[in-house]
Amino acid sequence: RNRGGAYMRNGSIPSTVTTPFAQNIKAVTAAQSQAWADLDDEIQEQWREWATQNPVINRLGQSRTLSGHQAFVKLNARLVYAGFTAITSPPIGAAPAPIMSDSVTLDVATKKAEIAYTPTPAPAGVAVQIYAYLANSPGVSYVKNRLALVYTSDAAAASPANIWPDLEARFGTPQVGQVLHFALRALDSKTGLVSATFSS
Repeated sequence: RNRGGAYMRNGSIPSTVTTPFAQNIKAVTAAQSQAWADLDDEIQEQWREWATQNPVINRLGQSRTLSGHQAFVKLNARLVYAGFTAITSPPIGAAPAPIMSDSVTLDVATKKAEIAYTPTPAPAGVAVQIYAYLANSPGVSYVKNRLALVYTSDAAAASPANIWPDLEARFGTPQVGQVLHFALRALDSKTGLVSATFSS
């Protein structure tokens, strides 16, 4: 147990993660951590207060209060990794409403992978983020821990989202018989706040 709540870990030595995706995330996170150090005391205190008033729910379903530093890095890394501009002051307002999906198309022959969503277009300032996983067997049903962020739309983009190039870059060329699992969430491109996740 630590200040974030209960957790479990194996005693094995972790492997070094060297994928381009992981390295990019690490670089973005490190840059935002340095940006936190450059903030003046007043702004840092605003982030501490915001974090106290906006606890997060961890993977165990427990409410967890982040430090001001953690909240700043979390929201800004999310924005920068998605291609948007980092923020200095904590956000004002609520997270965006969820994005829902009503259909998905995966056609290996035509190299087509499209996910339709509503509302369309997405609200002003809101981007659609898609997590995906290609399962080799239709018997695989629990994939929550395998979903990877593969796509972030522009703000206010219209449906459907074509994610074939992103799937191919992350998982290799999709093959006949593979099953596409996905999840969507809305990202406020001005604040870094996200909606609840819609899963397929």
